[in-house]
Parts: sequence; structure tokens; C-alpha cells
Amino acid sequence: MHPDAPDFETKVLAAFLQTLQRYCEQLRGTPTAARDGLSLASSIVTARPVPQLRGRIRREAERVLGRELPGARLERTFFALDPRMSEPWYAIGIDHRLPAPTADDEPEGPVLILTLAFSGPLRWAYPLVIADAWQAIRRGPPSADLRQEISLPDHVNAVPAGPLLRLRYRPGVVEVCRTDLKPHYAVAVDEYLLAPGNRVALAGHGRIRFTNGTAQSELRYVLMERQ
Repeated sequence: MHPDAPDFETKVLAAFLQTLQRYCEQLRGTPTAARDGLSLASSIVTARPVPQLRGRIRREAERVLGRELPGARLERTFFALDPRMSEPWYAIGIDHRLPAPTADDEPEGPVLILTLAFSGPLRWAYPLVIADAWQAIRRGPPSADLRQEISLPDHVNAVPAGPLLRLRYRPGVVEVCRTDLKPHYAVAVDEYLLAPGNRVALAGHGRIRFTNGTAQSELRYVLMERQ
């Protein structure tokens, strides 16, 4: 399916609903799912604009959440455009935010969308808001507070488990820092080898490489402003 195909937005919607369904299944029965007023946020990156998708996303999400996670709601959807994307020409991410006690707790400032890709068509999208706190980049299921983590699906087992990297978005710069976890792994960002405690600013797009002996895996990243 090419992004210029007339049913491209319908295909992206179907992929979004599948992602949302899987996310609900992961959360179901957890303490997080039992909280009142669970808020979800989604990120959708496409190779071309999808203007008709915004209203359809909200309506269909309400239907899925009413069935799978009663009381939960899709509070925000962030869209971004990446014309350089390859097939399937979209990336989708879902995350949850625990209810904020006051409006002052809401994230402020511009939001970037980070996409991480592995092995061709496997890619995921994550919203980034300006904050002083570092977020772990790790592999595994959703945790109790996904605002503090960027989690890759657990089945991407070529990427090492655990937070070998942390990420922070501050005005004008997105940085990653190497933690001291699993020091036998060599971690390079855009060919810059990171020792534990070292940090580097991300470019608009590039690569993160994990090496353990002769085994090597790679994530491709892209940073975009939301639309």
C-alpha cells in the first residue's frame, strides 16, 4: 500500500485500532487500569497528511475503550509528518498518563514526536514534552507510570532489556545519556560511542547501535515537530 492510495487513511486507522486493542489487553487487570479517569495519549506519524483521520480516531477510540477499558479516555492525539518514511509509511504509539491532581501538572511547551524503528517496517512513535527529568528507553510492557519511560515492545528481543539509555527533552535539544547498566554492551549514537555517564544530543534523525561481542542491533530514530 502506497501512501497515495485512496484507502491509506483507512489503513492507518485500522492499524491504530489494532495498536489500541493490544495496549488495552496489556493494561487490563493491572492497578493502572483500575484507576478512575485513566487518560491515554496517542502519537501518529505518517508519510503524508491525513486530515480526515482526526475525527475518526476519537470516535473509534471511544468505542474500543468503552468495551475494553471502561472509564478510560483518549485525551490527546499528536500527529506528525515524515515524508522520508518507508513502508508501511506510518508509525503509531499509545501511552497512558495517570490523572493529574491539578491543571498545573499538565505538560507545557512544544511537543516533539520521536519514532524508533527496528528491522524495516517495525516502528513506534512517542510524544516528548519539555521536562528536566530523564526518561528511560527500555524494552518491556507498560509500567505503572509510562510518563517516565519510552518502552519498546517486549518481543523486540534483539534490543537489550533494561534502560541502557535515558532521554531528556529540554528547550532546543533532545539528549540521550548512557546509564551504567550492562557495561558489556557498547552503545553508540550516530557513531558516537557512549561510556556510562556520557550524553549526546540527538540530530533530526540517526541511529542507535547496541553491540555485545559479535551481536549487534540497531534502532533508527527520527525527531519531528507535531502538526
